[in-house]
Amino acid sequence: MPDISKIQLESAVYNIKDETARNNLQTFQTSTNQEIANLKIPKNYFANKKFLLIGDSYAEGYTPDGNVTSWQEFFINLTGLTNTIRKYQGGSGFVNISSNKTFQTLLEEVTNDTTITDIVVLGGYNDTAYSEIQINNAFKSFQLKANEKFPNANIYIGAIGWSNDGSQIYTLNQLIRKYKTYAPICNMGYLKNIEYSLHEYFESFSSDGYHPNSHGQYIIGLSLIQALLTGGADIQFDYTNINITPNTGITLEDFDSFGCTFSNNIVEVSSQKTSSIFRFTTPITASGRSTTIEIGTITSGYIIGSEYSICQIPVKIIIGSSEGFKNAMGILIIRNGKIYLEFGQANDAGNNYQTYTNITQIQIDSFHGIFNSAFC
Repeated sequence: MPDISKIQLESAVYNIKDETARNNLQTFQTSTNQEIANLKIPKNYFANKKFLLIGDSYAEGYTPDGNVTSWQEFFINLTGLTNTIRKYQGGSGFVNISSNKTFQTLLEEVTNDTTITDIVVLGGYNDTAYSEIQINNAFKSFQLKANEKFPNANIYIGAIGWSNDGSQIYTLNQLIRKYKTYAPICNMGYLKNIEYSLHEYFESFSSDGYHPNSHGQYIIGLSLIQALLTGGADIQFDYTNINITPNTGITLEDFDSFGCTFSNNIVEVSSQKTSSIFRFTTPITASGRSTTIEIGTITSGYIIGSEYSICQIPVKIIIGSSEGFKNAMGILIIRNGKIYLEFGQANDAGNNYQTYTNITQIQIDSFHGIFNSAFC
């Protein structure tokens, strides 16, 4: 394992003095296989910078399990910035008010300053209930006030609100789209790809499923640095298994071959073995897509699926029953943290779906699926 107590800044090497940052750097490198020790920050890039960082409870580091080091703190620790202003209010947003504060209120609390060079606002979770017009108007108002108070500052916006609850994915995606659309319209930069920071669903969240733990916070902080340096974060997660806990009455064989990789807006799902089998303790009857078999619950990986069955993979299956074995077609569905199988085979007459009785096992041939990670 390489020495991660230092980061190379062009030809110079600097110590990471914060022990927590070093420990999290170690964890992040292990889990994502990225060469963090070789993160190249142009020498003196941050030396003449003065940042104003604004956020919600993510920026505070709040979790129901106890507060953790926040993305704001990780950003400061890793860049070595010594002249940074932190502002945050749990529950706040550009539109949403918490304790009588929005992101603009937090901005207005800071004294006018011509030396501030960069304003970074990361949030989103608390603005999901608001319309396009409301978001646009709040962005316009924020940008005008920021230019008035901090005329030499560049403004950057990022949507980082996310959850490992699949029922929230569609709503959060709508919010991300609004932030990405209206930031440039309102003369603010959007931090490209930072919205994918929390897609390690089983590694990045606290017990409530939407406040990031220390690992998640670290990835946000690192992604922010990368986005500022290069114009966009590059969120890459190496191959990992998709582990499944089977439902009662089902046993799995060779399902440990399921896995996935992650690259920004793309998640790839595949099986590494020729086939996988699940068996039924009690034989079942299935008829076409009117029958949905819930195989089990996903417990690891970068995909949980939204509640709208967007993540579907056509698969070849072999159905084993008291009548022998039959080839058929099926559809694997990843939805809201669970994996399902539906049948799609027509009967011999061609007038309905095929009905199968006394099914004792189903074999699924190897497969490969590519999805937009924003909906997975």
